[in-house]
Amino acid sequence: MLKQKTWSAADIIGLVPDELLDDLSSETGVDYSVKKLQGKHIFKLFLFALLDRASISLRILESIFKSDRFQNLFETKSKSIKHVALSFRLKTIKAEYFEKIFLYLIHSPKLEHIVFDRKKIKTSKIDTTIITLSSKLLRLGMNDNPGYKTLKFGVELHQGIPVNMILFKEQKELSEDNALPQLVMQSKQKKT
Repeated sequence: MLKQKTWSAADIIGLVPDELLDDLSSETGVDYSVKKLQGKHIFKLFLFALLDRASISLRILESIFKSDRFQNLFETKSKSIKHVALSFRLKTIKAEYFEKIFLYLIHSPKLEHIVFDRKKIKTSKIDTTIITLSSKLLRLGMNDNPGYKTLKFGVELHQGIPVNMILFKEQKELSEDNALPQLVMQSKQKKT
């Protein structure tokens, strides 16, 4: 029996080349007037923390970023960041940047090899979930309960990786009878 390779956080982060991260940064404008916490450092920091730690907080991210291990692995120039700066950067960074990285990874045969090494099971799942938060925190959402806004997401997974996500915005879509068929139809349209 062949021994499977053990993948480190650095190996997995290395699947996304720095050149691609720099190109996406230019394309999305994610690093416009940013000196220390560039998009690629935020991406690497988050992925490294997710793969290396059980839990994440701003202070944990700060300590990881300042660590010699992270600095040496990813050749970051700045050692003096604070959790407050991380918080501000996370509030202002464009999600489009991470979406493009995600799309690159989804289509990468290297990722498939890592995740499904010698497992050739083709499965698909479609599911929805509802999130309810105070209406003070959300501007958009459905009015399901007074003082609260409800968001409903639909997700399509192929082999455990999300490939399609829908945010349902209409009140009628709170019902599974109205929401799930939309995901199923989109899935069928993609396959044809």
